[in-house]
Amino acid sequence: MNPDHFLQPAYGQPATLQTEARFYKHQSNIQGSSLLSMHDENKDTAFVVVNGLSPSGESGVAFIARWSFLSLVQSFMNGGLAKTGGVSDPARVRELPRVVIATPNDSIDLNDPASVSITWNLEWKRWDGIAYTPSYPANFKEDTTVKFALMYSRDNGKSWRYIQDESAATPGIRPPDPLLLTTSAYTWNVPAGSFPKGNYVIRVEAYRDGIPLHYAFHQYRAFLKRS
Repeated sequence: MNPDHFLQPAYGQPATLQTEARFYKHQSNIQGSSLLSMHDENKDTAFVVVNGLSPSGESGVAFIARWSFLSLVQSFMNGGLAKTGGVSDPARVRELPRVVIATPNDSIDLNDPASVSITWNLEWKRWDGIAYTPSYPANFKEDTTVKFALMYSRDNGKSWRYIQDESAATPGIRPPDPLLLTTSAYTWNVPAGSFPKGNYVIRVEAYRDGIPLHYAFHQYRAFLKRS
């Protein structure tokens, strides 16, 4: 029942495979969708999602595409708990934090302000505030240093500027270190002459030191009232 070459060593290299998570199992007890980790003799680790679902003619192309995407996202979170020899794998996935703007919020009236207090919270959970997977401990915290970029937009996200110095900003691009914050609060000066009445989108981005890929962000649309 195994396809050609299915049981050959991974990529022809001396390696060991272990199952990190099982997403789907066939009624015959054969794994149909799983996250595997591959470890070579140099202690490097690769995470591979293997999906052996039914033919697209039976399940449909759209379903298989959605399943593949979901299992890939799920594997990113499962990979944070990867272990080798019973201890945490040095090559495990470093998870993304969840960042949420606390102030301003809907209960705060920005009536002719000279400044706006921006605060935000950071927690090591997935985007909806739930643990990455049920296997994560309640007090889970990554060992990665996180720094924050603050920017705003006057035109509903078409263009952005850094809050600290008004220089042009690009969402998703880590700015130079002088524009990164290590605290979770900042006072934004908004004099009436430069910031007239209107909507301003405030955006906080969280970047992990030493990890150039991926980032977390949250944004809030604030309305400045002027006399």
